[in-house]
Amino acid sequence: MRLIDADALWMDVIRSVDYCDDILEFIERQPTVEQSHWIPCSERLPEDDAYVLISKKPSQISGNKFSVTIGVRYTNSRSHKTEWRDSGFGYLSDEKVLAWMPLPSPYQEEQ
Repeated sequence: MRLIDADALWMDVIRSVDYCDDILEFIERQPTVEQSHWIPCSERLPEDDAYVLISKKPSQISGNKFSVTIGVRYTNSRSHKTEWRDSGFGYLSDEKVLAWMPLPSPYQEEQ
């Protein structure tokens, strides 16, 4: 599969074609791919109660491997502190989570 930048393509088409309604319609019909990028925690954190994909520092369990898992950034109702919770190992300190990205949209069958 090849990803294209439809906006950049459209600008090139506008520059080269006088009448381009058919081309615009063709471009609008093309499938798009959601792209997510890792966001360093030092740059910003997700909103409270946000389920995200997280990248964790290596630990004794993972050896020298970075691990990726689904986690949530939420506010603890007892302490009122915002914390990370990992899907496999429980609570994580901020310094163990390096980066995060939004989860992709769930799969949906074509109707």
